[in-house]
Amino acid sequence: MSLHLLAVMREVLSLAVVVLGKSLPWDLASLEQVLESTRRGSGGGNPSMAADWEQGRQLETEVILGDAVKLAMERGVKVGRLQAMHSMLKVAQETRDVGGRGVSRL
Repeated sequence: MSLHLLAVMREVLSLAVVVLGKSLPWDLASLEQVLESTRRGSGGGNPSMAADWEQGRQLETEVILGDAVKLAMERGVKVGRLQAMHSMLKVAQETRDVGGRGVSRL
């Protein structure tokens, strides 16, 4: 899982460089440091989407992932892993909605 998350994070950073038109600051924490911080919970707890899922709330898939995927498509940046994560989480949410609250957009 860690390798997949690192790859997704690399895709997002690649997109950021294209969107910003310049390199990112050299003093940012490494992706490995960010992932380890998240693992330890030292960044303030669970990531927001994990917390939303655990508490039965709607995931903000479009704002957090979908917008980045759309931007990448517009800019010609390949973000296959991010697209897959976005699609899988949308399906997971829709499946839970059907089973849990009877609400679906399918």
